[in-house]
Amino acid sequence: MKKLIGLICAYEGRHIDRKNNAKEIAKEYGWTEENSGRKICQLYDFYCSPTNRIAIPDEETRTTLKNKIQLFNSAIPHLSPEAKLRALEDIKSLERQYETIYS
Repeated sequence: MKKLIGLICAYEGRHIDRKNNAKEIAKEYGWTEENSGRKICQLYDFYCSPTNRIAIPDEETRTTLKNKIQLFNSAIPHLSPEAKLRALEDIKSLERQYETIYS
C-alpha cells in the first residue's frame, strides 16, 4: 500500500517531504506507524523519476515485473485524467518490455 501511495502522489504531482507533510499524507491513507511518512516519502522520491518507474533493473524477475505492472494498474482508478494518461503510457512501456524479455 505504501508503494501505491508514493506512486499516486508522484503521478499527481503531490509533493511529499519529510518535514512538512509526509506524516500527514501517511495518516490520510491509514498509516500511523512511526516511520510511515518517511517510507512514503522515499517511495515518492523514487517514483518521481520516469527512469525509475519504467526501467527494468538487472535483478528484476518475471514475477517482480508482473507485480510492478499490477501496482501501476492499481493506481489508475485513483488518478486524475492527466495523471492517468502518464500512468497508462508507463504501463504500456512496462508491458512491452515484459513481452520482449519473457516471450
